[in-house]
Amino acid sequence: MKFEKKTIILIFAILSVMPARLTAGSSKFRNQHPWHAPDINLKQLKSIESDVRQIMSMSEKEILALIPRQTGILFCGCPNCDSGSQESNQLTWTIDKPNQLKCKFCGHKYPSKKYPMNRSQKVTTPLGNKISIPYHLDEKGNDYFFLSKIWYFRKQWLAGQTYKLAKAYYATGKFKYARRSALIIYAFAKAYPDYCVVKQWPYSRREYTSINKPPYPYAGGKWGRWMPGEIPAKMSLAYDLIYNSRALDLLSREYRTNIRKRIENQFFRSAVEYTLTFSDHYSNMSPNYMRRIVRIGRTINEPEYIHFVYKWLIDFIPKGFFFDGMWKESPSYHKQTVSGISLVINEIEGYSDPPGYYGKNDGLHFKKLDPFKDINFPFHPFDPVKRITYPDATAPFHDSWPDYKFGKESSRSSCQLLSGFGHAVLGAGQESRQVQAHLHFSGGYGHHHRDNLNLSLFAFGREMFSDIGYTHTKLRHWTKSTISHNLVAIDQKEQESANSEGDIQLFVSDLQGLSAVEACGRRGYAKLAQMYKRLIILCSFDETNPYVVDVFQVKGGGVHDWLLHGSADQDQSAKCNLELTKFQGSLMSPKNKWVEPVGESSKFDPYGLFKNIKYGVTDENLQVTFRYKGNFQAGTKTHLLAKKNTEVFLAESPSIRRAHESDDVVYQYMMPQLIARRKGEAPNESIFVAIHEPFIGSPKITEVNRITNIRTDGQAIVLEVKTKTRTDLLIICLGNTQSVYIPQKDGDIKLIGKIGVLSSSREKFNYAGLIGGTFLRKGNKGLSSKIPYFDGVIDAAVRKADGYDENALITTEALPVGTELQKRWVIVEHADGHKHAYQIKRVERKNNKTWIYLWQDHGLHIKGGTTKEIFFPKRVFKGKSSFRIYNHAVFSPTNVLE
Repeated sequence: MKFEKKTIILIFAILSVMPARLTAGSSKFRNQHPWHAPDINLKQLKSIESDVRQIMSMSEKEILALIPRQTGILFCGCPNCDSGSQESNQLTWTIDKPNQLKCKFCGHKYPSKKYPMNRSQKVTTPLGNKISIPYHLDEKGNDYFFLSKIWYFRKQWLAGQTYKLAKAYYATGKFKYARRSALIIYAFAKAYPDYCVVKQWPYSRREYTSINKPPYPYAGGKWGRWMPGEIPAKMSLAYDLIYNSRALDLLSREYRTNIRKRIENQFFRSAVEYTLTFSDHYSNMSPNYMRRIVRIGRTINEPEYIHFVYKWLIDFIPKGFFFDGMWKESPSYHKQTVSGISLVINEIEGYSDPPGYYGKNDGLHFKKLDPFKDINFPFHPFDPVKRITYPDATAPFHDSWPDYKFGKESSRSSCQLLSGFGHAVLGAGQESRQVQAHLHFSGGYGHHHRDNLNLSLFAFGREMFSDIGYTHTKLRHWTKSTISHNLVAIDQKEQESANSEGDIQLFVSDLQGLSAVEACGRRGYAKLAQMYKRLIILCSFDETNPYVVDVFQVKGGGVHDWLLHGSADQDQSAKCNLELTKFQGSLMSPKNKWVEPVGESSKFDPYGLFKNIKYGVTDENLQVTFRYKGNFQAGTKTHLLAKKNTEVFLAESPSIRRAHESDDVVYQYMMPQLIARRKGEAPNESIFVAIHEPFIGSPKITEVNRITNIRTDGQAIVLEVKTKTRTDLLIICLGNTQSVYIPQKDGDIKLIGKIGVLSSSREKFNYAGLIGGTFLRKGNKGLSSKIPYFDGVIDAAVRKADGYDENALITTEALPVGTELQKRWVIVEHADGHKHAYQIKRVERKNNKTWIYLWQDHGLHIKGGTTKEIFFPKRVFKGKSSFRIYNHAVFSPTNVLE
C-alpha cells in the first residue's frame, strides 16, 4: 500500500529510543534486489528508450569524458545581463553542446572571449592531487565558474540518464542498458572520493576547499550545492535495478576491482556518512535527504540507516510542527515538509530487518514496518494550510509562493484559527461574494517575515490588500521587511525576528454576520512597544456590502507609520480625499544612504523603495481608494479616522510578483502604498481606527463618523457607518468588559461588554451582536447574556495520544455542561503570557471537575505548577495556566430581538 498524502490521519505517540550512531563498513546482510520496482507501461518504456537513445549512440569513451573531473557549482550567473535571480536559473546547457553554456535571457554563450576565465583557484584534493580551477572575475569582484557550471549540468544529466538506463534494463532485460548504467555509476564512484568540498551560495564568492574532515560547510558539498543534496539518490535507485545484472560482474573483471564494494562504500556510504556529520536534522529539507538515506540503506543493505530514519521520523513532528498541525515556517514550506515526510514513509513502509538483526542503538527489530501503526502524527497533514488559504487556494504568507495553490478553490469562506502558528481568518460569503480578512501574528522560525499583526484582505475573487510572499529576486529583503506589510511600523525600525510570536486575545467565529479577532504582537517590538495590539471585526450581515473594522493600538517609540498597500498582482490607481503635493526626496532615515541590492541576501533601507511620493497633513478623516485598472471595476475604500497632524504619504512600492523572479524588471511593477504617520514624544501612543470596504462598481458606505458624545468607565470607540439604506453603530471597548452609554434622540444606547454592533434601516433593526458582555440595548430593545466570559485556572490536561479517549482541559470552575459552548474558543494563557486558543467540543462535569473537551490535540502536559508543550517550540511554563471563554449573543432577522 502506497502512502497517500491526502488521506493520512495521524496521531502522535511518544516512543523512546536511544540516539543512533551509524557504523561504517559493508553490511553482511543482503536483501532482495530490486527492493523498489517502478511501474513501467509500454508507453512509458517507449519514452524511456527514446530518452536514452542519444547516450546509447555514444561510445563508452565519450561517456566517460563527460564525467566531471571535479565538483560542479550551481550558482553561476550571467555577467552579460541582469535578468533572472539567485545566480541559478540564467544559464542553460544541452548534451548537444556539452562544453557550452548559454544565457536564456540575453543569449550570450560561455566560455566567452568577452568574459574570459582570467583567474584560477588552486586547491589540494582529498587524494592529495594539486589542481587549478579556472573562473572569470569581474571588476566588481563577482566570480563566474563557467567550467564548474558545465560540470554541474553534466552531473545532473548523467544521473538522470543513469536511472533511465536502469529502468530500461529493468523493463526489457537488455544487457546493453545495464552496462551503460553500471559504467556511469562506477565512473562517479571512482571520481567522488577525490571531489573537493565546495563552498557556494548566491552572490557570495565560491571556494574549492581542501576540507577533508568535519565540520563541513552546510552551504556546500561534494555532490550537491549544500548538505541536503549530498546523497546521490538517482544513482542508488539505478544501482538497485541493475544489481542482479551481469554488467557489474563483467565490469569488475575488466577493471580488476570489486565494483560493487567500491560503489557501495566509496560512493553511497561515504555520501551518507558525510551528511550525518551534521548534528541538526530537523529542517524543511530533512525529509528530502532522509528519504535518500532510506534508499541507500535498502540498496546497500545497511539496516542501521533505516533505524536512524525511523528514530528521526518519530522525533521530527514534535520538533517542527505546532500543536495545530502547521509547520513552523510558512505554507509553502509546510507543503514541502509534509510532502517530504510522505515520501519518506513511502520508502520505509514494508521494510523488514534481516533475520536476527536488532538495531544497535534502539534494540528494535523491524518486520514489515508499518508507519501508520508505529508512527503517529497529530493532524491531517494538509488541513492546516487549507484552513488559511484564500478562496483561490493560495496562501502567500511568510516565504510562500503567491501563485501556488494548496488544493481546490473554495466556494464558501468561514472563520479559521491556527493559534499555534499565529494566523486567523475572518471569512464569510459564497462563490464570488466571498470575503476574508486575515490577521497574521506568527513568530520568526525561519523563512518568516517581520510582519506581526499584518492584515490581508481578499474579496470578490481578488486579493485586495496583499502579502507579497516569497521571492528570490534582489528585493527579497523588501518582501521580508516590516514596512512591506499592512501594519504599524515604529520609529522606521524592523520588527524583531527571534521570540516575536504574537498572542491571540479574542476569537469569535461567525455570529450570523459578525466575527472578530484580536491579537497582541508586542514581542515584535519588544524593545520599543509597551502596547502593540490589533482588533479586526468583519461585518458581513449585509452580504452585498461586507466591510472590515480595524483598530490598531500602539504605544512606544516616537513615530508610528500605519501602512497599507493594494494588489501585488494587477495595476491599481490610488485616490485620496486630501489634496497632496509632490514630496521631494526619500522617506529613508537621514542616517541611511541607498545601496542598490545585487542579490536576495542584500540588505537596504526599505523606506528607500517608496516612489512617486505625494504628501499632505490632515486633522480630518482620511479616505483612500485603491481601484483596479482595466475591466475589473473593483477595489477598496478605506476610511481612516481623524487624528490631529496626521502626515499622509501616498506612494508606490514594488509589488515583486509580476517580475516573475527576474531582477532586471523588479522596479517595473508597483502597487499603491499609503503611509499615515503620527509623531509624538516617546512613548508615543496612537490608536488607528479604520473601516476597509471592498467594493464592485462603487463603494456603498457614504459616511464613517466617530461618536464622541459618550459616557464610559473605560476607553471606548463608537463608530457610525452609513450607507444609503442603513446605519450601523459599532461600540468597541479597548479594555475588557466595560460600560458605555450613548444618548440618542431615537433611543439611548447602552452597552456592558467588549464589542456591540447595531444595524438598522428606517428605525427597524437588521442586526445586533454582543461579544464579551451582558447587555446591549437601544431604547427598549436589546440583547443580554448572563455572563461576559468564563474564567478559571487549568488544573490538568489529558490527550488521546496519552491513552485517553479524548483531548480535554480540566478545571474546577463550573461551566455550562453539554454543547452550549460548542465551537467557541477557550483561550489559554500560560504563566509567561503566551496565549493559545482551542475550539470546544463539549463540556462535562465529573468528579467535582469540569472537563472541557476539544476538537484538537492541545499538545500540553500539565503537572503540578508546570506546563510543557509537546510540540514545537516545546516551551516550559512555570506556574499555573488560566483560561477565558468569551460569551456572546446575537440578533438577526432569523430570530427575535426582545
